[in-house]
Amino acid sequence: MIKYKTNYKLLFYISIILFVICLIMFQYFYQIERQNKIDEIQTHQKLHAKQAIKNFEELINKWDGLLSYLINDKNIKEMNKDGIELINKIYSIYKKELKGITRTNKNGVITYTVPFYPNTIGRNISQQKHMIKLLENHKPVCSDVFKSVQGYDAIVVHYPIFKGTNYDGSIAFLFNFEKITNSILKDIKIGEKGKTWLITSEGYILFSNETFMQKKSIYDVFFNDTDRLLLAKKMLTGEEGIATLSYNHSNQNYYTYYVPVKILNSFWSLGISYSESEITASLLNFRNKLLFLFGMIFIGGILAAYFGVKGWIIVKEESARKKAEVEAKQSEERYKYLFESINISLFQTNLNFELIKANQYFINLFQYNKEEIFKIPFNLLFENVEDKNQIKEELLKNESIKSKEILMVKNNGDKFWASLNATLLKDENGNYISILGSIRDITERKDYIEVLKKHIEEKDLLINEVFHRTKNNLQVIISMLELHNLLTEDKSAQNVISDMIKRLHVMSLAHKQLFQREDLSKISFKSYIEEIFLYLSEFYKNKSNSIELKLNIEDFNILFDLALPCGLMFNELINFFTVNSEPNSRINLILDAYKEDDEIFINILSDFRAKETDKSINENKFDLGLFFSLVENQLRTNITKSFENNFSIKFSFKDNLYDERV
Repeated sequence: MIKYKTNYKLLFYISIILFVICLIMFQYFYQIERQNKIDEIQTHQKLHAKQAIKNFEELINKWDGLLSYLINDKNIKEMNKDGIELINKIYSIYKKELKGITRTNKNGVITYTVPFYPNTIGRNISQQKHMIKLLENHKPVCSDVFKSVQGYDAIVVHYPIFKGTNYDGSIAFLFNFEKITNSILKDIKIGEKGKTWLITSEGYILFSNETFMQKKSIYDVFFNDTDRLLLAKKMLTGEEGIATLSYNHSNQNYYTYYVPVKILNSFWSLGISYSESEITASLLNFRNKLLFLFGMIFIGGILAAYFGVKGWIIVKEESARKKAEVEAKQSEERYKYLFESINISLFQTNLNFELIKANQYFINLFQYNKEEIFKIPFNLLFENVEDKNQIKEELLKNESIKSKEILMVKNNGDKFWASLNATLLKDENGNYISILGSIRDITERKDYIEVLKKHIEEKDLLINEVFHRTKNNLQVIISMLELHNLLTEDKSAQNVISDMIKRLHVMSLAHKQLFQREDLSKISFKSYIEEIFLYLSEFYKNKSNSIELKLNIEDFNILFDLALPCGLMFNELINFFTVNSEPNSRINLILDAYKEDDEIFINILSDFRAKETDKSINENKFDLGLFFSLVENQLRTNITKSFENNFSIKFSFKDNLYDERV
């Protein structure tokens, strides 16, 4: 009877353990699936935010280029008849995005405005918050939302005008921020209950799909909603982050991703939220299946444990004990031999840091003899006695220390940097009995690392500045070309300028990728091609035909000099398909890119069909031959082309054709 009671008691404990294991495993797999859902949604959030920021950046760059051009125009400086005509023409072109254009003199007095409002000419606006900044430093400035002298809410950007070196007032664009933000953000939503909002650096809500919040201050809207007010204040710091908050009126938790949109001297902050309840609902089916699976595992485990306990026999403890004693003795002998013979400075102390053992390498390192080393207090080896106390605290907390850098002192007074490793030793009852450690002189390595760090930081800063300036200069050229494209009426000239703009933008995107990465030689090929397609999709959005692109690109890094010709060729292909396809047609384009060892393979396949008037497709006829030659020369490869049933391009090239810049 005693035997059976013992077995059933053991079976009970096994059942408890099995139940706990099943519960832990259920929680583990459920949390993994839940985290995967969260990661998937956060990826969507970041993609939406990235696209929105890209759209805002393109608008900002467009206005920056236009205003940079205007402040250098002699007609605008003099505000003569031609200057007034130019301002009116620009307003007529962009009146959907602009509420007005204003010219002020050096004292902040309005000298001209379009459209004309009574009592605006001659108004002194020098006391407006943004004008105070402009008059102080004579640099471009962007306002927060304010009440303009024309009587409406607006956001204004002022660019200073100089005659020679003398400040002579400003030219300003008053933006219709409601239409701009609504056109970019109205379709951004994660799930049925997702929320999107955009606030200025001073807390004014520019956009929200909760319409009651729009055109109000966060302090007015969230005065009784602490969580959302705290989140809004985090957004006002101009940083990127992820936060969880509860909506008081709905008792729901929301995960929010927020990111800044930089605008001259200021910024806006974009927040995208999604509901936790939608994640839980999507996991319901998975949870039920997981419960069933672990329920079956638990029942099967109970049955297996029942028969296992009945067949279990007692292990001979005496045999195990003797075996353990033999192993312990052998281990002690090996430890003693290694301690004395190993070519590393080893030591052993008690818990009060009194030296018990030290091998010859330790004694030689500190330049003591064998009798002296055990007589001196151990703390004399430290330059700072507090280091010893800190080491003891860390050991008691973590039981070991790895590669801790401390300043130590030799017998002759010389100081050196040492790397210390130490661990607490326990007796058979689990009580701490001593400290075992090693010390290595790293003075030369530490000095060398500091010199290397300084040199690397200087080079990184210089190269980063080069890419930053290149990207900005390309953007200025693009903006000037866009302005000339708007002002010319020659269709052929417009087409040529548009092609130049697209090619320059492809080059600008490559420099932008380099500027944003720590690796100043390589960029992500996948991100680069995706950004090109996003830009071209926006550029051709008003065309009657469309391109459906499927990207099968492995996420690998590629040298800048190799990525650029690929990006230019991809731009030309999209342009080629758009221009030469039948109206209202839909073109399917598949781009495969992958890397094997040190070689990159690219395959492009499309169902493109030329217009009826172009029965035979010829690469030179469609101006593709030049770009094929460019790619072949720069990548040292041959392109396999087929224009028969499907439009097909295949080529490969080595990843090490050029040296890395850094």
